[in-house]
Amino acid sequence: MQALHVCDALQERLALNDADLRKVILRMPAALGLHFSTNIEPSLAKLQARLGLNDAMLKKVVVALPSTLGYNTANVHIKLDKLQTRLGLTDVQLQKIVVGLPSLLSLAYDSNVAPSLCQLQSRLKLTEDELRKVVVRLPPVLAYNTRSLAAKLDKLQERLGLSDAELTKVVVTLPAVLGYSYESNLEPKLDYLQGELLLSQHRLRTIVLYRPATLGYSLAHRYRPRINACRAAGIDPGRVIDGLALADARFYSSLGLVSPRPEAEDWGI
Repeated sequence: MQALHVCDALQERLALNDADLRKVILRMPAALGLHFSTNIEPSLAKLQARLGLNDAMLKKVVVALPSTLGYNTANVHIKLDKLQTRLGLTDVQLQKIVVGLPSLLSLAYDSNVAPSLCQLQSRLKLTEDELRKVVVRLPPVLAYNTRSLAAKLDKLQERLGLSDAELTKVVVTLPAVLGYSYESNLEPKLDYLQGELLLSQHRLRTIVLYRPATLGYSLAHRYRPRINACRAAGIDPGRVIDGLALADARFYSSLGLVSPRPEAEDWGI
């Protein structure tokens, strides 16, 4: 009866569907042994109040990290306070980070989060403002393997011949680049653009520095189709770079062509 009560109460409190409830219980079976009104609900209420989470946000955090239900709330709040102080975060920014990376609540601040921040800041020589900007825009960076991340940055820097300051500019402008695989995403993309558009190393580097978002667009869904379409129509494929930010419908229309996909299916990034 206790287990059934917990399931019913959880499902109602978080508006969980059956699949979400099953996921939570399978990953946190100990929750069935907790008393909902004296253990689970107070923890949920404190976390929700501390981060200003609406019900949908709270649900997302718990479904992503069911162990939240059994955490010592005092320890979690200390961890959040340290992160907020370290990065000078507003309450809204802290909320965004946790919702973007619920597993943050399971990481030890002193032995995991703080060293990651220190290494990221040191590698890229980030100011406090730049570090905060990167983390707020890419919360998962707090959980990245720092060794793998450093290796990726080294490869990108070498591939484009970037100075330390230029690498920093690219990352601060496009923090998402830290999450891209070098071997399966960045390198093939750069090689393709350089080869297809006959770009010199200097020109490729200049394009990325001027518009770091170049690294974020999909090779399969943005670059290849557009370059192929330009060639088929006898149009300079270099136009693809100038129209990168345009959705498919506007880009193809600017060339007097018909988009191969409805705009709703634009897979730019």
